[in-house]
Amino acid sequence: HSVTVDLTQVEAVSHSFTDELFAVLHSKVGEKVFSEKLKIIVKDKKIIETISESIRLRLETKNEIL
Repeated sequence: HSVTVDLTQVEAVSHSFTDELFAVLHSKVGEKVFSEKLKIIVKDKKIIETISESIRLRLETKNEIL
């Protein structure tokens, strides 16, 4: 099964929102499952950029702790 998140009606997202929703999920399920099972639909590519940045920052933080 897969999940589709439709953010086409969303104009902007905060880093805290994308961290809690997408970066935490990415951290828990891993890159492969995240990219294969989650489809994110956006109208503004800035939202995808914010999601990607949140994931990158969470990965960096995780690597610093290890």
